Amino acid sequence: MGTGLGDYVVVSIILTYVTSFVLKAVIRLITDMPEQKIDLIRDGGIPSSHTTLVTALTTSLYIKNGWSDVVLVSLIFSIVVIWDAMHVRLEVETISRFLNRRFREHFQENVGHTPFEVLAGLALGISMPVLLFYFAYR
Repeated sequence: MGTGLGDYVVVSIILTYVTSFVLKAVIRLITDMPEQKIDLIRDGGIPSSHTTLVTALTTSLYIKNGWSDVVLVSLIFSIVVIWDAMHVRLEVETISRFLNRRFREHFQENVGHTPFEVLAGLALGISMPVLLFYFAYR
C-alpha cells in the first residue's frame, strides 16, 4: 500500500480532528444553554476529540503501513490518552465539583468524558480514516 499514500496519514488525522470539532459544535448548538453555544474549546462533550485524534492516528498508520512497531507505539499512546480522557479527567471533574460546592470556587467541572463520549470518538476515529482511504486513496 505504499504508493499514493504519502499524505494520507496527515490528511486523515486533520480531516477527522476537524470533523470531531464540527460535530461537537453542532451537538452543543442543539443541546446546550445559549451562553455556551459558541464555546468550541470547552473540555468534555461528544465526541471526545482526544480519543478521535489518537484513534485516527493509529487507524491511519495501520492502513498505510500494516502492523508495525510504529502502529504498536501509536496504539499504546492511544490507550494512555483514552484512559486519561475517561478516568484521570473524570477524577479532576469530581474534585472540581467538591471544591466548587465546599469553597464556592469556580473551577471548570466538565473536563472528563463519559464512556459514551469516548466510544463516539473511537467510532469517528476509526470510520473517518477508513472511509477516506476507501473513497480517496484506494
